Amino acid sequence: MPALLITSVSPRQGKTAVAALLATKIASDGTSVGISTTDEDTTTSLSALLPGINVQTADPGEVDGDITLVEAPSGDVAGNLKIADELDARVIVVGELTDDLASAAQAYGDRAAGVIINNMPRFRSHDLETNVQPALEAAGVKFLGAIPEDRCLVASTLRQISEHLDGTITQWDEHSDELVDNVLLGGMVVDWGVHYFVSQENVAVIIRGDRPDIQMAALATPIKGLILTEGIEPLEYVHYEADQEEVPVTVVKVGTHDATAKLETLLETVQFDHPDKLTRIQELAADTIDFDAIQKALAQPATG
Repeated sequence: MPALLITSVSPRQGKTAVAALLATKIASDGTSVGISTTDEDTTTSLSALLPGINVQTADPGEVDGDITLVEAPSGDVAGNLKIADELDARVIVVGELTDDLASAAQAYGDRAAGVIINNMPRFRSHDLETNVQPALEAAGVKFLGAIPEDRCLVASTLRQISEHLDGTITQWDEHSDELVDNVLLGGMVVDWGVHYFVSQENVAVIIRGDRPDIQMAALATPIKGLILTEGIEPLEYVHYEADQEEVPVTVVKVGTHDATAKLETLLETVQFDHPDKLTRIQELAADTIDFDAIQKALAQPATG
């Protein structure tokens, strides 16, 4: 049974996202895929995202499927090589543009199928083409492609934001699982507030609970959520407008400054756990990842 081990140079560099991407691509022609993960949270997220694909927190050899994908620990070369040897698997290393990807892949010897660069900065393509790719080629490492940086892939839902801030969703809870790409602070807006709140897409807005004027300006735009601070519930007419626009409202006890500061740590908790993220990475990777080379690597195990 062909197997592919997916690891990364450092934690939180996108190996779960790559595993989901490759699983859906491989399964699209009717091939059954099994995924082995390292923790229950990842298994739960991927199981929900990938119906019909067998995802387990188990010994990789016990996961059913015509092809097995193993989401392996980051940086554990010795442990990963042991798994790869047991499965006769090839290894894909995920990393970022600034990583020493050649050395990371070379550590896996003949088992290395190549590297995928994730979170590729949109304005660094010249560096990729003139420096990184030639260096990989010179090192005998296959470049399998790059996934561009994209806010959707690191977004959270309003529910996740509310939980991170210990808030309470007071209305339209059923819309709180949509992704929020940007969070704006509704403070001293010099221009007409509407102009400010439409400056970004897929926005949630943090506003002091005692500023209904700014809250109403935000609700005049297609925001994804309203976050009110100081533990102050919305006034009746703000509540009515949010209800009419079907905008979730969450109330947090802390002040605006503290809420904003705490949100700076939200990125550390972001997971690849939303259908829109899967759709987006499929779109981004369609023309940037060499799926043919990955399929060939699967067809030719390292000792085959």
